[in-house]
Amino acid sequence: MNLQLLTEELGKFENLSYVYGSFPDNTEPPYVAYYTTEDNPIFSDGRKVYAEESVELILVTQKRDLCLECQLDDMFYKHGVAIKKSMEFDADQKIHTVTYNFTVD
Repeated sequence: MNLQLLTEELGKFENLSYVYGSFPDNTEPPYVAYYTTEDNPIFSDGRKVYAEESVELILVTQKRDLCLECQLDDMFYKHGVAIKKSMEFDADQKIHTVTYNFTVD
């Protein structure tokens, strides 16, 4: 999976806003924001032969949405992407966040 395919796949979700980068503070959940955190190029004989990027994708919902999480999990599984997933609840803002960390080509 690469960033273009990730963007295309996110576009298939109904009623889910998504953006590369960040949303304005007043955006209503549910939404996904994602961005690259690190680039890892591999060189051979002075030429770049492969590169992968670390990505962090954050799903924000008002109530934990297990169905939406399962859909995202299935999307990653379908494309052979190994994910590391963590969850958090922000009591002040009353939002749930699920953070996915993974690499793309």
